[in-house]
This record gives sequence, structure tokens and C-alpha cells, in this order.
Amino acid sequence: MTLEGTVGATKFKFKVVFLGDQSVGKTSIIHRFIYDSFDDNYQATIGIDFMSHKMFVEEKIIILNLWDTAGQEKFKTITAAYYKGAQGLFLVFDITDRKSFKDIENWIMEVDKYANPNIIKILIGNKSDL
Repeated sequence: MTLEGTVGATKFKFKVVFLGDQSVGKTSIIHRFIYDSFDDNYQATIGIDFMSHKMFVEEKIIILNLWDTAGQEKFKTITAAYYKGAQGLFLVFDITDRKSFKDIENWIMEVDKYANPNIIKILIGNKSDL
């Protein structure tokens, strides 16, 4: 489907939040998905970053609003506000860092406190290349 063929097409918008400890690769995953590129030198996200991606699936327009959260403890109070209204959540950990996996439980408790109880949660083990 091209942009010209989208007039009157059904649009769906989804808010998806990426959570996990600092340096587990949340930004890398998002950039790989949107730009199909990889850079191993990302700066730490400060607070939160937002990217949007439009795609076409079965004659429908899908708009993904991807929220890249900071993994540092000091930003948890800021990022908690972004769970509201999210339909999806990616919980990311670094498979070479046991602590980042253990911390997933803490991230889930934060989400359960602030997010829609029906939010879809997906666990991602990242950095298999290491």
C-alpha cells in the first residue's frame, strides 16, 4: 500500500513503552526497528524519548508511538507517568547481566501500580551477540 492509497483507510494508533535497566539496549531495539540500523555507541536516555513509526498492514494504517524510557533509578518517578494509556510494554533485560533480569520484577511492580491492568507485556532478552 502506498501513501496515495491510504485515503479513508482505517487507522490504528498504539502506545508502546520500553522499560528496563540502563544499558540493556532499549534504544538500540527501537532504532533497529524504525531505521533498520545498529550503532553500538548510544548515549543514555535522559528521562524519556519518543519515536513514531507508521506502517501498513492488511490495508490498515498502524501508527506505533514508541516511548524509550531511561533505566536509571532517579528517573522512575518521571517514566511511571508514561505507562498510562499504553497498550503494550516491552520489558528488556541484558542476557549478559543477571541483575538486569532480576530487576524485571521491580519494573513489573511499577507497571502494575500505574498502567492499565490489561496492558500486554512482552519480555525481551537482548544482547545475544555478546
